[in-house]
Parts: sequence; structure tokens; C-alpha cells
Amino acid sequence: DQLNGVIDQFNCSVQAVLPVWTGSAWVEQETRSPAWAFAEVLRGRSNARPLADSRLDLDALLAWDASAAALGLTFDGAFIDPGVSAWDRLTDIAATANAVPATPNGIYTVVVDEVRPTVAQHFTARNLTDVRGEKSLVARPHALRVRWPDEQARGQWSERIIYRQGYNATTATRFEVLDLPYTTNARAAVMRARRLLWQAELRPE
Repeated sequence: DQLNGVIDQFNCSVQAVLPVWTGSAWVEQETRSPAWAFAEVLRGRSNARPLADSRLDLDALLAWDASAAALGLTFDGAFIDPGVSAWDRLTDIAATANAVPATPNGIYTVVVDEVRPTVAQHFTARNLTDVRGEKSLVARPHALRVRWPDEQARGQWSERIIYRQGYNATTATRFEVLDLPYTTNARAAVMRARRLLWQAELRPE
């Protein structure tokens, strides 16, 4: 009774309700955790061939959920495009919390970029032969122009410039745009941008 005609566009805020692994059972609840969005892509109703729990590394997902929560990292997105592959969706979800998907021995898991107490593998002259590598000497940006759908602005896109060490608003001339469509928190967006800048600085290989 308050509107005249047809609504062409509207905004809304939604909350995912997904099965969350507690360590012993799945419990449906509201969640913004990338771990359970990751699991939902693999075993949920949107997957034409959902996987059994035995194909998921649930212990790794549980640990990833805890580490993401400690850092305040969330996955805040809805996949609408049916043309996106399941693997690309997993990659997008994992990236929001410093991880990449992996399938060792056919088991779906994530490799989280974090400090580990043990070394999995050393590559040295003792166990490598006839190895060739390439290193691209790219021109790194002086700053990143970070954009994200800000939850504090009702989903409107916010922007902030994050400068590389040694640069500021006066000296920076080379900028690159970093869009984070699945990150809605300003602190998390800035954290991800700074992490990428430091990775380019300290881990170029």
C-alpha cells in the first residue's frame, strides 16, 4: 500500500544458515565462517554431486575456522553466477582467510598461509636435479586502492589506499586496484591488502 508500480531494484541484508561441524556432528546455525561456506560448496544442496564427509578434511576445516575467527576474517558473499566452477568458488572462499584449496590423496582441504612448527619438505641440492626456475621482475605498485562492500555503509562500496612501505600520498605514483567482493569489514580488507604488499616484498618467489 506504500508503493506505486513495480519494484525494479532493492537492497537487503542476508545471513547464511549453514551446517557447522562441531567436531562430532553437523549443526545448522548462522555463520560467516569461510570454513563452513567451503564445506557447503562441496557437500551442500547446490552441488549437483555432493561429496561424502569422508572426502573432506574436517579437522583442517575446524582448525581453519578457529584461526579465521581469531583474525576476524569472514566470508560474506552469495554466489549467483551459475557459470562459476566449484573449484573457483572454493578458491574465492579460501582467499578471504589466507588459504588455498587443495586435494591431497583426493581429500578436500585447505592450505592456510600461517607459521607452522614443523617443516613438511625441504628442497635443496641434495634432493633436486635438473631443476629450472623463472622469476619475473615485475614493477610492484607503490600502493593498493582497496575496495570492498562495506557493512558499515549498508553494502555500499568503500575505498581506502594502502601504501607500500616507503611511500605515501606524496611519493606514490603507481597504483593497482584490489577488489574484495567477499570481504565486508574494513579492518579485514586493510589487513588483506597489507598482507599482499608484504608478500610481494618479502616472498617474491
